[in-house]
Amino acid sequence: MHSALMAAVYQKQLQLSSLGRRGHATSEIVNYIVVDAYRFGEFRWWLHWGWTIPLQICVAIGILFSTVGWAAIPRLFIIILTLILNKPLAKTLQKCQAEFMTTQDVRLRITSEILNSMKIIKLQVWEEKFKELIEKSRVVEFKWLSSAQFYRTYGTILYWKSPIITSSIVFAGCAIIGDPPLTATTIFTVLATFHVIQDLVRMLPEVLAILI
Repeated sequence: MHSALMAAVYQKQLQLSSLGRRGHATSEIVNYIVVDAYRFGEFRWWLHWGWTIPLQICVAIGILFSTVGWAAIPRLFIIILTLILNKPLAKTLQKCQAEFMTTQDVRLRITSEILNSMKIIKLQVWEEKFKELIEKSRVVEFKWLSSAQFYRTYGTILYWKSPIITSSIVFAGCAIIGDPPLTATTIFTVLATFHVIQDLVRMLPEVLAILI
């Protein structure tokens, strides 16, 4: 799919009219091939994650209930809370990514026009003016890129802290209820299941963003 889309974009570029070339700069066409075609090629893999992740989470929850019984209820509450917190994060990251790509296209178009008109720019001594244009577009581009990195940091903190908190809550519940006893078998099973759920919950917002 990736290779077929690259070939299709290339063939379409050869047939573009003058009006079409004005609407699609060379840098944008390169973006179609490098970014968009690659994402479509990877889409089939992510599509299956969209239905296998909920299935795996359900199986992991079943294993938890069979191991620790009702002490798994606090863990389910934390999972639901994590999913609720991940939803706005995924939407915000998607917006930041879309805005970043748009501003990147604008900067690449300006750069392409400058390179194509370098003789005129040098002749008219417009270097500083066009340098300011590029720097302004870079500032906007950096703004959206830094926002995306900031929200990714928030997601990473949520990802690393939630297993520690939930493990402590579940083991405290087992200790208070006294059933089941906290043996090595129970603890290792619960921790392994938590690790599986942790990876699935971490991947879920990324899967949703790619499907969108």
